[in-house]
Amino acid sequence: MRSLRQCLLDTDPVVLRVIATRWSIDLTGVKPRDLAEQIETTIGTPARAAVVIDDLPQSEQDALRALLAAGGTLPVANFSQRFGSIRSVGPARLEREQLWRTPISPAENLWYLGLLYRGFEQLPSGAMREVFFAPAELLPLLPLLKAPDRSGVPLEIGVAPDEIRANGEALADDLCTLLSHLHNNFVRVPGAQLRSAADPLRSTLSTQLRDTQAVRLEFLLHAAARAHLIKISGQRLRPDPKYSTDWLRAPGLDQLRVLFEAWRTDPAWNDLQRSKRLHIEKTVSLRPDTLVVRATILAALRAAVPGAWHTLEALFVRVKAQSPDFLRADFDTDYIRDAATGEYLRGFAAWDRVEGALLQSVLAGPLFWLGLIETDPDATEFSLTPRGAKLLGLAQEAGEAAEADRGFAVRADATIHISAARRYDRFQLARVADLIAVVNEEYRYRLTPSSLTRANSQKISTEKVVDFLAQSADQGLPPTLTKAIQRWANKGTEVKVNRAVIVQVKDAAILKRLQESPRTRGLAIEPLGPTAARINEKDWPKLVAVLAEAGVLVD
Repeated sequence: MRSLRQCLLDTDPVVLRVIATRWSIDLTGVKPRDLAEQIETTIGTPARAAVVIDDLPQSEQDALRALLAAGGTLPVANFSQRFGSIRSVGPARLEREQLWRTPISPAENLWYLGLLYRGFEQLPSGAMREVFFAPAELLPLLPLLKAPDRSGVPLEIGVAPDEIRANGEALADDLCTLLSHLHNNFVRVPGAQLRSAADPLRSTLSTQLRDTQAVRLEFLLHAAARAHLIKISGQRLRPDPKYSTDWLRAPGLDQLRVLFEAWRTDPAWNDLQRSKRLHIEKTVSLRPDTLVVRATILAALRAAVPGAWHTLEALFVRVKAQSPDFLRADFDTDYIRDAATGEYLRGFAAWDRVEGALLQSVLAGPLFWLGLIETDPDATEFSLTPRGAKLLGLAQEAGEAAEADRGFAVRADATIHISAARRYDRFQLARVADLIAVVNEEYRYRLTPSSLTRANSQKISTEKVVDFLAQSADQGLPPTLTKAIQRWANKGTEVKVNRAVIVQVKDAAILKRLQESPRTRGLAIEPLGPTAARINEKDWPKLVAVLAEAGVLVD
């Protein structure tokens, strides 16, 4: 860009005299070139500049600060959206109407102070765009422009919704379930690509996870890998015992803190790309540093009052006023579509639908999953939780209830009911028992011959199983269950129960044809008499189809 002297020399003489007047420079008998030199010297004198800048309205100071903080150059479209336009008038009208006395915008006021200029810059693509700029000589003025301290001004408080969605520590619960599954099973990751494991795991753990959203599971895998809690060894995904054991033993708040920090500091996770409301075709001026974008959102969230309810609109207003261009450096050059309508979203007018959509996506996604906030069903209102206030450094941390005070009940029917908060014990329990149900804040497991066989394969003897359950249980181990475990160790599996379907036919010939048909080959049809048979439940749909094709309808 041009120097301040070049800009002043290229300025119309009438405008140059206006600038000199506003800087209290005597115009008598001074030629334009000499006047430009005097203006340059005056603006470059910190004492003189400080007096003028201190007298500027806050909006003008904000405009100059934004320009200098951006390195001295901003696209005209961006700057004008925030700080207004400059009227295009000739010298005669300017002198006649003295327009500098009643500027229509902060931009126009800076223009008539000689602090703002217009020009063009070339983009990496070769295209040209119009910009407002401040010559490099003005950059030392930035320290004079102290931003007003708005950190103590809270977000506007709204009314609590009738229905509240809370996630609590469910993400930590699901990570414990995931770690247990990866420890007990061989989970292959083709090509060592972590993302490829998400869909198979989602299907396998569909009844065990508290939330089975695909993007949430991908987020959990990503955060766990970044925190070194899981790793790919060969092509197998498994827990990393060096870190995962400490994580499982940690208090719930610290467990979530590990995942929060993994996300907060992760440059590879792009929140914008995960927004369901936006389709990104091509990026030209999106901020490349995802950490800075994320930090802006978290800084705005710190203005929330813990426990109070705020509207998403109030957060929009805060970010739009303080950091409107935190995502797009140029509001008109990116190719971003509304995912629902296909409409291109350009200009500052689309701020709520682009930047606002990102804000809502982060609140309803990572911040909700991590338990920092609660929301209404539509995620248009939110409340910062006590947990969120602690993770954001807004509240002091108090000690949590000890794990020993939380339930671990071993029952005579071979089921174990354990509190979700006891994640280390639950991980150990999952090595010797099968998860059968998740009920509110309680996980329920059952000891089975298969689970004990799995424990033995991991070098956990039946004696160690009994000792673990006896030491962990609130009320000890029922004697009958101890005997059952020991009996299995001595005699193996004595009873096996399978879910099955009983098929009854009117004519024994039908059953015989079914048994002999090539179409039913591979189906385990077990006769229970001339007109009845037993078949595995999973094979029932195929048998119905075979019968229908043979002209027999099934009731």
